[in-house]
Amino acid sequence: GANPCHVSVNSSNTLLFSGNYHKGIVDAYLLNDEGDIGSIASSIKHTESEVDVPHVHCVVLSPDEKYLCVVDLGLDALITYEINDGALQQKQLLSIKYGSGPRHLVFHPNGKFAYLLTELSSEVLTMVYDKKDGHFQVVQSIFTLPETYHGESSGGAIRISPDGKFIYASNRGHDSIVAFQINNATGKLSTISHTKTGGEHPRDFEIDPTGQFLIVANRHTNNLVLFEIDKHTGDLIKTGEDISAPEPVCIVFPSLTGSR
Repeated sequence: GANPCHVSVNSSNTLLFSGNYHKGIVDAYLLNDEGDIGSIASSIKHTESEVDVPHVHCVVLSPDEKYLCVVDLGLDALITYEINDGALQQKQLLSIKYGSGPRHLVFHPNGKFAYLLTELSSEVLTMVYDKKDGHFQVVQSIFTLPETYHGESSGGAIRISPDGKFIYASNRGHDSIVAFQINNATGKLSTISHTKTGGEHPRDFEIDPTGQFLIVANRHTNNLVLFEIDKHTGDLIKTGEDISAPEPVCIVFPSLTGSR
């Protein structure tokens, strides 16, 4: 279909899941032993309403890979599907604030918390996750932009540090990365800092597997910028020279599965 925008692969490399933005479709494909994409095991089309058009933006596996968590920007919803040999069956639906435009989802390493970034309202939702039935409960909403900023901006990408201490999200317009500290007991966030990305429209960024560095992809200025992460404070420190890259939109390390 037109414009698939996100894929995820399970840890056994037997299933690939794809989210199609313009069609509002979630597909599950079988993978063979060589990793080749085979037949479609399941295809779900989200329902359009009189006021909302589905736009699937993110497909993320739950930590135990029992569920596929689908973020639909157009429907303002987070939908949980149970996975049975590739077949998808809807289990839960969490309605997000109308017009917020949920975009991307990450899980905490402990599997108890999840964090959802909204594109249109520039917020991060802290959620408690119940692995028994794939249910999410929102316990906090926090803005990604400084209180003093009133210009146009939209949420881009969200990442969590490997040690589970910090959350980072990008602001396209304010052109910054916001850093949050995570409360270990509640999962709730507190703002640490906003760091300019050294370019315009940070479409994506990624943390390296060691948790020492963060790389930002600035799409409109065609550059990649490297930051070092202070593992005690969560702050970002720019290091080295920029790298030229034409309209970068995604960064993935080989050890990480899936792409954005």
